[in-house]
Amino acid sequence: MGCSQSAPVAHQQSDAGPNGAFGERSDAGAQCCLVGEDSDEDLMREWTRMAVEEWRAIRTLHDVASVCLAVEEVERVRAARLEAVDKERRQRQAEVEDSLIVMREARMEALGEEMRAEQERMREELNEWCVEERTARMRSMQEDFERRTAELDEKLEDHKRALRERVANLDESQRRAIELLVKATPGRLPGT
Repeated sequence: MGCSQSAPVAHQQSDAGPNGAFGERSDAGAQCCLVGEDSDEDLMREWTRMAVEEWRAIRTLHDVASVCLAVEEVERVRAARLEAVDKERRQRQAEVEDSLIVMREARMEALGEEMRAEQERMREELNEWCVEERTARMRSMQEDFERRTAELDEKLEDHKRALRERVANLDESQRRAIELLVKATPGRLPGT
């Protein structure tokens, strides 16, 4: 603290200096004049101003550090959230792909069953058509055979009738010769 103007100055001598010169003061008086009350207030104000500026700088650094920490925390939370979202997306994509595979396999199996059922139905229809076609052909062949047989029988009867008429017109010796020839011939016609 500086010297007060009202405080007595110790070891103050007369106006004469130690050498007897007029106007000289002691060292203590000189110090009081150099460091007075006004100088102390200016110094205190300067120190206070410097302390406030330093405190503000420290506070600013603290605020900046807090902001940086907050930003880092936000970035960390965002990164964790993005990682969780990406993980969930990959999991859902895998589930969707698995579901598509299961659906595709089920669809392929269903299509296979439908194809086998269709083949079986077509086979049954083909078998039925073959049976009907074979029956129709057999019926047609049977009818054709019966018709041809009837025609042949009719022609044979006509031939036998004509032959009997010709034989009737022959004399006795010719008829006997023909009968002997017919009996001696293998595979002779019935009724001849």
